[in-house]
Amino acid sequence: VGWSNMSEIRDLLNSILSVEAETRNLAEEQLNGLALPVKFQLLVSAIRDHQNPIEIKTLAAVLLRRMILKVTDELMQIDSGILGACRAELLEALQTEKEGMVRRKICDAVAELARAAIDESNVNNWPEILQFLFSCCSEEHPTMYESALHIIRIVPAVFANQME
Repeated sequence: VGWSNMSEIRDLLNSILSVEAETRNLAEEQLNGLALPVKFQLLVSAIRDHQNPIEIKTLAAVLLRRMILKVTDELMQIDSGILGACRAELLEALQTEKEGMVRRKICDAVAELARAAIDESNVNNWPEILQFLFSCCSEEHPTMYESALHIIRIVPAVFANQME
């Protein structure tokens, strides 16, 4: 399936929110049938799209977190360019999202992505997350400070061997 525009993604996510079981199940099957990199990019795009309603962005963040939890090992096999771009877009979304509920769900997804970046040797392979967290904690914006603390609370190991 080619995802040529955001309205198709929005329609798919709206179908997942449907009260009609058949509609919801078909949409979930369609989403679950996508290759991991495509699904990853699609969900991040849905979070980033400012035209999406809160429910769609929240759903996309929840689905992204669930996906990360299910496929942690495969996640690091995604092309580094795609992975890096999606990570950067999520951090940007966290900075620009005005709705608190959506921001918290993005934090949850970012935290799981950060956890997935910690390898067996306890090395964090996403150094940009540390820079992001430190800059959030030094900002004057309480929402960014809260976001950083939320991520650190979920995954304190984000500091991994960098603290030694």
